[in-house]
Amino acid sequence: MEFFVAGRNAALYGSQGQQRSIVLAFKLAEAALIQEILGQKPVLLLDDVMSELDAGRRNALVSFIEGDIQTFITTANLAYFDEGLLARARVVELPRNGAAGEGAR
Repeated sequence: MEFFVAGRNAALYGSQGQQRSIVLAFKLAEAALIQEILGQKPVLLLDDVMSELDAGRRNALVSFIEGDIQTFITTANLAYFDEGLLARARVVELPRNGAAGEGAR
């Protein structure tokens, strides 16, 4: 499967942000299709998805996941998420030194 931006192969010519946006759009479309076919919302697993998205794309993603879909997101920067979302989320923080154990917020 190939994706194109302005007629050019995104894998070869797209920026990292464009490539990340394409993969994310495909994943969200896939989640919507799974829900439509099975009548159940899938669980989304998103690894460091916010780091290469601009503010508009981050807001669009947050709007999608706030629509009652269970989502696990890894990030090194909680500032990508507003306080309202974080207040409703279960945030697990790993220690910076790599020691065993975890903190929860």
